[in-house]
Amino acid sequence: MGIKPGQITNLLKGGNPSETLLMLLAMKYSVNEEWLRTGIGEQFVPGKISLIRIEPQPSLGELIRAAEEILISDTDYGKALAQNIRTFHRGYLLEKREFRLADKDGEDHDVGPQDESLSRQ
Repeated sequence: MGIKPGQITNLLKGGNPSETLLMLLAMKYSVNEEWLRTGIGEQFVPGKISLIRIEPQPSLGELIRAAEEILISDTDYGKALAQNIRTFHRGYLLEKREFRLADKDGEDHDVGPQDESLSRQ
């Protein structure tokens, strides 16, 4: 696209994009230049097909079916997903427990079954 490393560095440091960069982005991705500059107006140019594909958020059922397919595949992907789920679940339970302990009224509230694996770490 012809973007120089210095332009990227400038943007990452909070600088404003150049007019040339805004124009290139607008042309390449069919994005409204005014929206790029100000955030006002339609994001994409009406009537033009954008190269950016916006995927709808999957439903919970779709996510569960996809996870199940991967988990039963007996592949490295399945093993990695299982480990990630265990890790995220452990973190979620710990966060819930911290929230319970920080309850303002000082009473201990049961927030669900405790994961015995938490005490083994």
